[in-house]
Amino acid sequence: MSFQSSHKIESPPQTLLVEPIVGTYHVKLSTRCQDGKVWSRELPIIGTVVTNNSGVLEMNGEPFIVKGVNVHGMISDSPERNRHLQRFLKDIGFNMLRGDYPPPWQVEMAGEENIGYMVLAPFSVTHTDLLKERHGERAFPKMREVSRRFIRTYRDLPAVWLWNSCNEIEGELDDFLVTLHPLYRALDPADRPVVYANLFGQDRTLGMDVMAVNYYYGPPQMARDRWPLIQRSIEESRKAKVPCIYTEYNCWYGPVYSRGVESVEDFFVKGIEWGMQGGFQFMLPDHPDRHPGVIDTRERLRTNPTYLASLKDAFADAELEPVSRERGSILLSIRNRRPFTLRKVRYRIEELGRVLAEGELRDIEPHGSGRIPRILDKGGEGRILRARIDFETHHGLRCKVEDELRLPAAQR
Repeated sequence: MSFQSSHKIESPPQTLLVEPIVGTYHVKLSTRCQDGKVWSRELPIIGTVVTNNSGVLEMNGEPFIVKGVNVHGMISDSPERNRHLQRFLKDIGFNMLRGDYPPPWQVEMAGEENIGYMVLAPFSVTHTDLLKERHGERAFPKMREVSRRFIRTYRDLPAVWLWNSCNEIEGELDDFLVTLHPLYRALDPADRPVVYANLFGQDRTLGMDVMAVNYYYGPPQMARDRWPLIQRSIEESRKAKVPCIYTEYNCWYGPVYSRGVESVEDFFVKGIEWGMQGGFQFMLPDHPDRHPGVIDTRERLRTNPTYLASLKDAFADAELEPVSRERGSILLSIRNRRPFTLRKVRYRIEELGRVLAEGELRDIEPHGSGRIPRILDKGGEGRILRARIDFETHHGLRCKVEDELRLPAAQR
């Protein structure tokens, strides 16, 4: 079928307002030809909008906290086990994965499981002099071509929320970053932020939309020994009006889980208190000579219970709170711990396996609370209630919190 027109087709530009989503819009374009036949085409448009808004990392117009893990490989030989692993991580509370040039099918799968990805280009832990030796004459143009191919591989995947242009580079770093950044702006139709992963204390801010930092501590240090450096990194990001996240954080004590808990509490949680917007734990499996991992091995999806509890507590966007206990009833609320809205909130309260209450609540505003209708109280001291709270953030990011609450003594 051919379509010819002897005149210029003109129409005024039209704006269609749609609700934000985490995922993809599918726009159907139809044209009626002269012979009466209709030509149609479906155009996928990435709907997730991630931006740097004057130094605040936002997703779909609201502040966003990265709760990520470095995966670097996952389970490439088995899509079924890879999906099981992604669901395992989602259940813990992770909302993003970071990996160096992962297979696109793994990124697509993450999107299906409601998880985002930060993809890392093949420039990591090196010096620009070594990169020049590797690429030879006219090295920078050749490395731009590598980046161009990298961007084209992933730019149409909606699960890509952040670009990681390079990681821990020394040498002519500012020139390198400034050279690469325009490629992402020119080739990415969704205009997603570009991240550089600084060595600890490096604190570069040029050629990036989000400043990222890598922090560890090892014998005989404690995590808080890194606090002055972390606070300086945050201050440098504020001066440059770019958000600050961790691309890597953990201890360097081997798989010592008490130290892993310390890194979660004194790096991740403290960083958020100081104005960071989360980051990526390093890394997925244990490294016997380096770090505790989220799982023992890729073949054994087990997490140390103490470490698991610390991750879930750090990632929880909501928590159950007592309001009062009197006149034969219990009044509870769900508190929003974050600077973004909780939507489609559902709750289920149990005691010893018996359901006491379940239902839905209206949207809970940033740092606000939602009251649960009064629950009949049969009395008793030391009672423990368990709650499951399901909700969405950022117009489509599904979340779950499991919490427990020891009831206060009844007021007389």
